[in-house]
Amino acid sequence: MTPTKPSTSSTPSAVRESLLSAVNGLRTRLRALDLPTIAHPSTSDSPLPSKGQSTVLATQFAELTSEVDALLNKSATNRMDVELRSLRDELTASETLVQRILDLSTLAAIIQECDNTLSDLLEHIDSYPSFPTGILSSSYTCPLSSPPEKQMSGRIEFCKKSVHAVEAAVLRVADDKRAIAEQNRILQTWTELESMATDRISGRRSRPPSAISNGRLSRASLDGPRPALRK
Repeated sequence: MTPTKPSTSSTPSAVRESLLSAVNGLRTRLRALDLPTIAHPSTSDSPLPSKGQSTVLATQFAELTSEVDALLNKSATNRMDVELRSLRDELTASETLVQRILDLSTLAAIIQECDNTLSDLLEHIDSYPSFPTGILSSSYTCPLSSPPEKQMSGRIEFCKKSVHAVEAAVLRVADDKRAIAEQNRILQTWTELESMATDRISGRRSRPPSAISNGRLSRASLDGPRPALRK
């Protein structure tokens, strides 16, 4: 008599255990993303998240959401349905954290662009009436045949738009102390550099010490009063 082969089909208990293990693993992965800490750090010394960091987090979060939704379609018991829906609710609640991290990383990129723009303005101030000959970081262009004052005026307007872009990006995360500190720093530097550039066009030369430190843009006055942009 041929011996009966053991059944290879999974028992309901084994299926439940497998699903529960999967849910626990997904919940562990969600915790590992550390979204609350990145979105709301306990110290203002923490750097703003980069575009690369936020993109990776958003991708991993989307993968988790997709996997949870797939498991919901396989849920075999009421208990598993409750566990999965609880995890799905956690993911839904975390969506605002992911969006905040994306907004913070966008702000970080815009701040970097603005710093590059202001740095180039300083180079132009130093080289005026000539156009800067070194390697510049921003995308501002102007015909070299234009009069020096037009070249400088164009760069001033270009910088003003960059500063406004920072202000607009800060509005989305206005409760973040790092964002406000960076905005204050940029506005302080912009106000002083704009004054210096205007002086150069008028034939005057000035270099306020608080804007310049050893030839580099200063990060001083982070907590000072916020100057208003001139329209």
